[in-house]
Amino acid sequence: MSASTKCPSTVELRDIVDGTGDAGDSGVVAHLGECRSCQQALEALANSDSSLTQTLREQQAIIRPEPDSAYWRALQKSGEVLTVANPRARSSSEVSLAFLDPPADGSHLGTLANFTIVRIVGRGGMGIVLHAVDTCLQRDVAIKILDPELSKDEMAVKRFCRESRAAASISHENVVAVHQVEEDEEKQVPFLVMELISGESLEKKLEREGRLPLNEIVRIGMQTAAGLAAAHEKGLIHRDIKPANILLERTGLRVKLSDFGLARTVEDVRLTRTGLVAGTPLYMSPEQASGEELDARSDLFSLGVVLYELAAGEPPFTGKTPLAVLKRLTEEQPRPLSERNPDLPEWFVHIVEKLLAKNPKDRFQSAREVADTLEHFWALLKSSQTVACPKKKSPSPWKAVMVGAAAGLLTLALGAAVVFFFGPRRDSAAQIPEPLHVLKGNAGPLWSLAVSSDGQHLAAGADDGTVKYWDIAGDRVAWTLPAHQTPIWALALSPKGDYLATGSDDGHTKIWEVRTQNEVHTLPKIGGVRALAFDADGKRILTGGRDHSVKVWDVGTQAELLTTVGHDSLVSAVAFAPDGKSFASASADKSIKIWDANSGKMKLKLTNHERGVYGIAFAPNSRYLVSGGWDRTVRLWDLDSGTQIAKFDEHTQDVWSVAFNPEGTLFASAGEDQMVRIWDVATKKEIHSFRGSTAAILNVRFSESGCIVAGGKDGVARIWRFSDLGASH
Repeated sequence: MSASTKCPSTVELRDIVDGTGDAGDSGVVAHLGECRSCQQALEALANSDSSLTQTLREQQAIIRPEPDSAYWRALQKSGEVLTVANPRARSSSEVSLAFLDPPADGSHLGTLANFTIVRIVGRGGMGIVLHAVDTCLQRDVAIKILDPELSKDEMAVKRFCRESRAAASISHENVVAVHQVEEDEEKQVPFLVMELISGESLEKKLEREGRLPLNEIVRIGMQTAAGLAAAHEKGLIHRDIKPANILLERTGLRVKLSDFGLARTVEDVRLTRTGLVAGTPLYMSPEQASGEELDARSDLFSLGVVLYELAAGEPPFTGKTPLAVLKRLTEEQPRPLSERNPDLPEWFVHIVEKLLAKNPKDRFQSAREVADTLEHFWALLKSSQTVACPKKKSPSPWKAVMVGAAAGLLTLALGAAVVFFFGPRRDSAAQIPEPLHVLKGNAGPLWSLAVSSDGQHLAAGADDGTVKYWDIAGDRVAWTLPAHQTPIWALALSPKGDYLATGSDDGHTKIWEVRTQNEVHTLPKIGGVRALAFDADGKRILTGGRDHSVKVWDVGTQAELLTTVGHDSLVSAVAFAPDGKSFASASADKSIKIWDANSGKMKLKLTNHERGVYGIAFAPNSRYLVSGGWDRTVRLWDLDSGTQIAKFDEHTQDVWSVAFNPEGTLFASAGEDQMVRIWDVATKKEIHSFRGSTAAILNVRFSESGCIVAGGKDGVARIWRFSDLGASH
């Protein structure tokens, strides 16, 4: 066929759409590039009831045409690039599992290496996702296998290998963890072993609930941006941010970013074939849709699309065909979000508009900046403060916005006044006193700390799943233990210091021998371990989880002695009373409960906190309990009478941790405002305060040797000799 006059027939056009037409006919390419009638016919075919359209409806992307089809070059010629990298989607019932070995148990699908396959979770663009049990470690995992039909496709294999390297390099609480990369050499099946997320995708939640409340949108956006920041810091672009790839844990409030199947290192982006742009049209950035070179700011545009959809109930750019979607994406501005949802505050509208800027230079310049900005507003939303912002007076309301690069502090001009979202600090002049020791973990935030009874060693559970065990006097790490694949939320040393317990979102509580660093026990799995504590003789251990449970275990036999599901949300802190007669649990449901250690029956319920409680500690005499929470208060309780005997509101932000000194005469509190405050039990007054960190303090502890320890989000543990602080007592 020549390029002159003749238009292809409907059958020939359908062959072109299906990728079965003559891809090498330059006449067809030229004609389609010039003939508007044929271009419209192509759109009509894409909008028909063909099998291709069914896939479009399911995948929200064109799946069918082959990469070398003349269809792509014709669209490029007309300036309307529409591309995707995925093969035709099928239901899980159509997935072949011929690569599996027969199962030993008929209730399972089969085996692969040392994994027992339980069920098919789903199918991504390039692979099958299976729920499996690791028979060596006895844990549930997700396994992603390169689609056997693609195993002969060199490009697909290369991309899967890239995914493996990309995903395995990221360690962050908001990214699905990759445990290992394996290959069944006999069957030539490469696969990833990943964290199994119990929950649902944001896509499913949207389908069920429609647009979401503002506080939930900000929380999801904040955590997604934090996960992206971790990837971008590794030089990776996700390239397919959409609700289907944002997972929501069933227990707790954690967001997990998944499916780096389209991730590329920045340096590797150009490997995509000409005219083949990976992604999902509804969530693409303009530069991605146009086949241009990408950087991390492309992911930020996609995040803006997701936030818009969460707030408005539908994406900003829609159309009857993917081609129409991409045309609107590249040429039009979305309908103002404030019109779609008039109840939204102006500051949120500004954030989304900035993310959706057509030019990457006009967007936020990093995911970290987005995460920090959303975190500031999230803190204000939690404290029920109204965040004011001027009404738009020009097309560029963000001219009134200044972002401090060092701290990510967002400020807005409101007339002549400037509102600082952190708010003023009462202790802004306080400095960090000179510590006796500064111990740098270099492993992310220190979520948990424990000091040995002799005060000579400090154990810290880090964000990267490792335990750092410091020789304090030597200012050195004695050893590092790769205990978990996810952040260690809870850690405790036995009273004699011979055993260490760790807990993580993998659901396991592990007990280690300190001398050898060998794992001696793994307690049965629960729904994410957030808190744990030994009793006074080290024979029992107490755990609190995301599944709302509080459990008491026998350390020697690993037997579950007591279980209570007495909270309505995750259990954030637990503690044994020194006399061993009771234990306490605190929760994000705002309550503290005191339980009988023998019967498991509740003795007291303390409910004065107005928000979640994240720190509790018993006094050595077991009579008093101190608590701190996200209502910014510290409270002292008399457990004999079951009453609150003092409330302290000197902290300006969330309180994360509290602790008594060994004598029981003092207690300390610390939190998001970076302040350590020390209180006298007898007088109920603050006797000293100082800035204890350059970031939020997650843990504060006293040692038997007269020191006070603070560690937190900056990954540093600082130790002061109490007598050097100048506190009077």
